[in-house]
Amino acid sequence: MQIENNQTQNFTYNNTNQNTKVQENSSYSNFVADTKTAKEDAVFLTKDLIHFLDKQEAFSSLSKEDELLFRAILEDDEISINEAKNLSYEQMAKLNQLFKDLNSETFFIKGFDIFHKANVSSDENFNKAMFETLKNKDDEIQRTLFSLDVKSKLGYYKPRLPFEKSVEEEIAERIAFEKEKYKDFPNKDEIMENLIKELRNWKISDYGSFIDKTLFQLKKDISNPNLSYDGKYYLLKNLSYYEDLQKNYRKIEKVVE
Repeated sequence: MQIENNQTQNFTYNNTNQNTKVQENSSYSNFVADTKTAKEDAVFLTKDLIHFLDKQEAFSSLSKEDELLFRAILEDDEISINEAKNLSYEQMAKLNQLFKDLNSETFFIKGFDIFHKANVSSDENFNKAMFETLKNKDDEIQRTLFSLDVKSKLGYYKPRLPFEKSVEEEIAERIAFEKEKYKDFPNKDEIMENLIKELRNWKISDYGSFIDKTLFQLKKDISNPNLSYDGKYYLLKNLSYYEDLQKNYRKIEKVVE
């Protein structure tokens, strides 16, 4: 069912697989269970979603307003793009959590790609800004590439998956690897001192500053006369995303203040 909600502006969903031809889908129709390994053991929930949720008393934790909204959205067993466009970050999080709460170890909804691509950090306001940025972009491949680019720049400060090692363990392994790599270098002590300092200083305390510095470096790289055409083309496509991310984050932080 098509549900309009005036809390936000836009939300666009697409499911991206970089190893296959990317196609646009008009709805979220496949709900998948399994957060850890998944694909071969996934449980697809594609019909009778409300009946399934009622059996689990899943709606009992919601306000009456949210329950009515989500029932209306799910009554045709799908979430259309137009419906998703009009959900806020908070509403999308509640809808996603509705399924996760059925079994915290295994359930999640496949089809909330933009929502999941937006949750790249441990900072909710940054994730909200990512969400607002991604849902207003139409290029699903570029949305994915941008999310991956942000994750790479966040480094160790991205959310940890259940099967991943702790940050401390990964840093210790990295240091051991680098020591072996540079063991024959005459200035190995200096190299390792700088590297260890950089690895230990992984936390981000100011996301606004993180975005500003990233955008500054991006513009600097774009202006490099030695940059290849393909390299410049890729960076230019990211530029509008980072500019929108900066605007959205500042807007969200202003509301919080």
